[in-house]
Amino acid sequence: MRLVKLSCPNCNAKIEVNADMKKFVCNYCGTTTPLTDEIIKANNNSSKKSLKELLIKSMIIISIGIILCFTLICLFYCKNYQNVSSNQKIGHDTSNKNIINEETERIRKLGIEFYEGFYWDDCGKYGNEGRKEFLELFKKVGITVSLENLIRWGDTSNYPDDWSSQYDYDDTKIIVYPKEPYGKKDYTISIEISKIN
Repeated sequence: MRLVKLSCPNCNAKIEVNADMKKFVCNYCGTTTPLTDEIIKANNNSSKKSLKELLIKSMIIISIGIILCFTLICLFYCKNYQNVSSNQKIGHDTSNKNIINEETERIRKLGIEFYEGFYWDDCGKYGNEGRKEFLELFKKVGITVSLENLIRWGDTSNYPDDWSSQYDYDDTKIIVYPKEPYGKKDYTISIEISKIN
């Protein structure tokens, strides 16, 4: 006795029947169907086609999964790479509890003097609405100023002369992030330190 798997032509239920029989009855809907070689071949081809479709769908899903995993790993790696670069990055705002050294504090103060004593006022030449619109553009990207420009602009009489031998003037910078409502003290400062080795 040889069993074959078929689909009922009426209700499409999967059933097993004896291949030597002349007809079969569906156990689910009760339909009687003649059992011919054509029906057996059609069901075998259908099974092979279904298996092939299932295999293709599985490969597509696995490929998408691999691509998603690779993308997430790349994003995670890139984010961590930015955070652990050769530069020391220290974020500052009033809620930050980071312990910072004296020289970093001096650079931060230069940044504050630059923003509050020059930049914020200079943005006001277009009026308060113009200043607000302008600063809003830098809310997420920040206003980046190198140590070289901070020293050119600010009063550095209280700062050590050996900074040029310690810090890369182009890569050491402050980044000011204006915040709403864009008043003179509505911002946070991030500092990126790049020391000369």
